[in-house]
Amino acid sequence: MFKIGDTVELNIEKLVYEGYGLARKKINGLDFIFFVENVCDEDVISAEIIKIKKTFAFAKVKEILTPSSSRIKPFCPLHNVCGGCQWQHISYPHQMEVKQNIVKEILSKSLNRDIKVEKILLSPKNREFRHKIQMPIAQTKNSKRFLIGYYKKQSHEIVNIKYCPIQPHIIDDITDKIRIAASKFNVIAYDENIHNGELRHVVFRISNDNKNILVCFIVNNNKISKPINSLSRYIFNEFDSINGVSVNFNTSKNNVILGEETQNILGDATYEEKIGDITYIISLDSFFQINPESFKNILDKVKELISERIKNPEILDAYAGVGSFGLYLSDIAKNVVCAEIVKNACKNAKQACKINNIKNVQV
Repeated sequence: MFKIGDTVELNIEKLVYEGYGLARKKINGLDFIFFVENVCDEDVISAEIIKIKKTFAFAKVKEILTPSSSRIKPFCPLHNVCGGCQWQHISYPHQMEVKQNIVKEILSKSLNRDIKVEKILLSPKNREFRHKIQMPIAQTKNSKRFLIGYYKKQSHEIVNIKYCPIQPHIIDDITDKIRIAASKFNVIAYDENIHNGELRHVVFRISNDNKNILVCFIVNNNKISKPINSLSRYIFNEFDSINGVSVNFNTSKNNVILGEETQNILGDATYEEKIGDITYIISLDSFFQINPESFKNILDKVKELISERIKNPEILDAYAGVGSFGLYLSDIAKNVVCAEIVKNACKNAKQACKINNIKNVQV
């Protein structure tokens, strides 16, 4: 039987839900399953066992003995340490094949019959596509240098991100200024271990259409302190593309990023995003797809499928956010009802109806 610390040679059979590679070894005639991160199907690897259960184990790669033909060099230099992305070492077209197969397998198993899954629509781009960015903030123990980035895989240790290729470059510039200015204005970063300090996260929302940016500082406080106010004003004045700065208050001792109350202190509390002929209004806490160009693919496909099947449909856009689907489909619908629990999102949807002169949508 295997034990923790053993080295095994594995042939990665396939990639499965949550991004693991799956491999099998025979024990007493039965399959023993291994799950391994950072691999590609058809990789042959040497791996170290790190956790064992009754019928399966987790292992980590020690050496890639024979790489898969679908394996590529990640375009992000921090891919191996940053927990923000999982599959940059796999070619994008092959990623889509794998995800298509995962969806097919899950649905077929759940429904106990073979399910046909259409090919996934590729995103128009796989770099600089992310238009909502949430970054935790910390300070080093001795030098008190500010760290802003993403967590290492399976940890709460921050990888200090100076360049992230999946988000617009302007975000790298702004975060760099925040690191410097936070120290200048005597801001203290939040320490989750002792629930002390103030600045927890910074959140960005950026328009793909007009490039306007909302910035929000999440603080362990119930008011805006002088250091946070000074930092906010400095960042707002440094970048013409920032059209609003807010502060969100979150004193909870958990991993939830946003608290319930947000105060806009400079500029606008919303930004506009245009997809096709529809202009959307989006607040900081309103849900909207993070990849607007890929979202247009989804919206166009949904419109096509409905138009082929139903004339003058009555549409319920459930969990509507800012009315993402409802507004886009309004021109083919008899009427639309958008249902949403977030008040700001409902307000955004109503504003967008007026801007777009849409009369047949009820929010």
